[in-house]
Amino acid sequence: MSWYRAPSLYSQKMRRLGAKIFNEYRAPDMPHEVATSAEDKIRQDFIYKDRTCRTLVHRQSKIPDDLNTWYNPEYYPPHPQLRSLMFVVRLHGLYRDEHLDFVEEMKRLRILRGKVYRKPGGNSGKRAKLREGK
Repeated sequence: MSWYRAPSLYSQKMRRLGAKIFNEYRAPDMPHEVATSAEDKIRQDFIYKDRTCRTLVHRQSKIPDDLNTWYNPEYYPPHPQLRSLMFVVRLHGLYRDEHLDFVEEMKRLRILRGKVYRKPGGNSGKRAKLREGK
């Protein structure tokens, strides 16, 4: 791996400082004895321990799956409450529902043309009109 260059000392220090500032995991410094040892196995062992430590910290810092609303399969959004909330907000003029605006406009135009909807119940059917004629 002659083409690979290790990060510079400055970038290592900046990464370490950033981890300290943002309270993230900071890899322990490699002791001088390990860094300068002739045996490659000692260096690799130190790097492996650091990697396992990093994955352990990452795993422990995650939110538990039962509390994570993005992961929890039992979570179901409260649709009725959201619907009523959006309706109230729309009445106050703070939210614009274009579909409901369209439906209301179509109803208004239909009433203007004289095509009034039948009201459900006994006062608007054929029998009610027959009773009016008597």
